[in-house]
Order: sequence, then structure tokens, then C-alpha cells
Amino acid sequence: MDVNAPLSLPEAYVLLEGSRADAHEIVFLALVELVERGGAALVEVPGGDRGERAFSAADPDRVRARPLAALAGLIAEAAEELGPGRDDVPTADIRSRFVRKWGSAERFARDEVWRSLAERGLASVQPTTLDALFAVHSFHLTPDGEQERARLRSAVAGWSEWPHRPATALLEAQSHSVLDDDTFDAIDELEDLITPGDLWGDIPEVGGPPTTTPR
Repeated sequence: MDVNAPLSLPEAYVLLEGSRADAHEIVFLALVELVERGGAALVEVPGGDRGERAFSAADPDRVRARPLAALAGLIAEAAEELGPGRDDVPTADIRSRFVRKWGSAERFARDEVWRSLAERGLASVQPTTLDALFAVHSFHLTPDGEQERARLRSAVAGWSEWPHRPATALLEAQSHSVLDDDTFDAIDELEDLITPGDLWGDIPEVGGPPTTTPR
């Protein structure tokens, strides 16, 4: 984790949306930026259905923010186990590793995104009295976090895509290349396959599923 790395898309999204940010959107944004930065790649699956795509390990050193590095490392480890001669990493292998490490998209958000923001001094995950009373996972912005959120709100305010297409708006606001629709769709499908479904009612920090956010 490099606390001096540029703020990643999932971190920016959580700063803007707070602790109830859609966890699956968080993973999706991390995968989008991972591909955009070259920390992983999308490749066609040899012998698969027409147009079927999978992730391929690329250069994990090209990403330094905690959430991106965590996913890049996961894909790189799965690719290493396959050995040489194969570019596509089976999505089932990535899902298996994701489940073993985090169990859910919500846990990924807390362990990698919330913790990263805390390490940057933009958030606190230390429980308050109210947090303990209501049995919620603690997440509060620090004064620096409030300042960064204000900056981000100003940055996305000029983009008509926000909040309907947060991935596009954040890529543009953060001066990234915007991926084409086919790439967005492929990453969206892979995120659905990699992350387990929500277990609403078993997760104490939420009262129900968030509204699905278009990419």
C-alpha cells in the first residue's frame, strides 16, 4: 500500500457516497481502473463462447493504491499457478480466491477501500459510542476526508454522467481514459461472476440492498 499513490476510483466513490456505497460498484470500479492502468488486461477465452472474455495478468506494479494492488495481486497469483502458455485466467479461479480472501464485496470494501482511506488520513474506522450501540462497522470522514470529498464533488459536478454512470464520470474527472462500452460490459459481467451475491440480513452494517447503480 502506497499512501502517496493517486486516489483510486473506488476510494473516490466511497468518499463521495459514504459507508453505504454499493459494494459491487466498488469492486467494478477497481477492476475498471485496473484494466485502464494496465495492472490487468482483458483477453478473449480460447475455445470459449463467441466474445467470451477473461482477465489476464499484466503488470501489477503499474497500480499502487491498496484496492487495485489487492486485485492485481489476486489475478497475478492465479495466473502464476496456471504456468506458462496461457493468458486467460479462469474466472472461477479468481472467484475462488476472492471468496477465500474476502468472502464478499462488502468485506473487500471494508478491508481494502475503507482501510486505505484510513491509512491516507481521510477516514476513521475507529468505532464511536453510537457505532457500538447500533452494531455498525465504523466509517467516518476526517477533516481532510471532508475536504477531499468537497473537491471530488466539485470535480464531478460538471459531468452529466454523474451519478447515473459513476465509472464514466470518475474516469473523466480523474483524467483517465474512458473505456469503450464493450469493455465496460465485459468487466461488469466478470464482476458479477467473481463476487458472491449479497447476504442481506446477515450483514449488520446495512439494513438492505443498495440501489443498483448503472455503470
